[in-house]
Parts: sequence; C-alpha cells; structure tokens
Amino acid sequence: MKDNHISLLAQWHANPLTKDELEQLAQRIKQRLSQHQTSSQYFLTTLQQLIYNWWTEQPQISDLERAFVAARSKRQLALANLLIGQLLMSRKMTGANAYLRKGLHYADGLFKASDYFMLYNRHEELAILRLNDNEKHAYSLDELLKEAHVIYQLTKHTAGCSVSNTGPIVYSIP
Repeated sequence: MKDNHISLLAQWHANPLTKDELEQLAQRIKQRLSQHQTSSQYFLTTLQQLIYNWWTEQPQISDLERAFVAARSKRQLALANLLIGQLLMSRKMTGANAYLRKGLHYADGLFKASDYFMLYNRHEELAILRLNDNEKHAYSLDELLKEAHVIYQLTKHTAGCSVSNTGPIVYSIP
C-alpha cells in the first residue's frame, strides 16, 4: 500500500485523501470488484472500501462488520483492527486506542521486531491525544504525532504541578 520498507501491518493507512486520490481509489475498487478475487484479495478490497467510505464521509457500521467477517487469519484481524483504529484516530475519535491495542495484540509475532516496536511506540505517542466524537477535521499521521509531541512536552514541563478545574494551578515540591 504505502511504504515498501516496512510491513503492511506497520504502515499508516489513514492519512486524509485528496479528491484525486479518492477517485483513483474508487477506480481500483471498481476494477477489483469486477474480477474474480481470492479471499485475501477480497479482504484488501473490503478494507479499501472502508477507507473510501470513511473519507467520502459515508462510513457505515456494515463497513466495519464486513472487514471483520472478511478476515480469515490473525494477520487480517490485526490489519482490520489497526486500520479501524487509524481511521478513528485520524479524526481523534473515541475508541481509536482500543482498536489500535487490539490490532497490535493480534499482530504480535507477525512481523519484524523493528516494525513491532515502531508500531508500539507510535501507539504510545498517539495515546496521549484527547479523543472525542465531535471532531470533524481529519489529521495526517504527522499532524497527530506533532500534536502528541507538544502535549508530551507541555506535560513534561509541568510535572510537579496539578491543574484543578475549579481553581488555580497548584505547584507541589517533589
């Protein structure tokens, strides 16, 4: 799909797509659906449909269900969970971290240690982001990681202080 130097499981598949990229994806899906497909090819086509529907703002619960029904192996279950987690994270939506963790769990032992640790570290960095279901803006992985880094730096520099919703910042001496 994207970077050939790392495994398909370790890649980020949820960067927002331009109109041209969406049109190209729609053509690839249409072409694939017109051909006989193995179960593995059908699974990848199902994930491409999920991505297309997500970025055309037509996601359906049935898209998610179809991704899990089409999964025939631990690797495919891992990829389905990771993709759904990534799509949710791209809009900072609640539930993203749970899917990412589940995908990482299924992916355990399926790829090189370097890919595993890259993925694990990415998920740890993204876990610091505040998630909700009201975000309409879509973020690329780079934008998400930059925001997570800023939050981490702010948190690190304010270690030793606690913030109260009802009062001033309270500093404590460690």
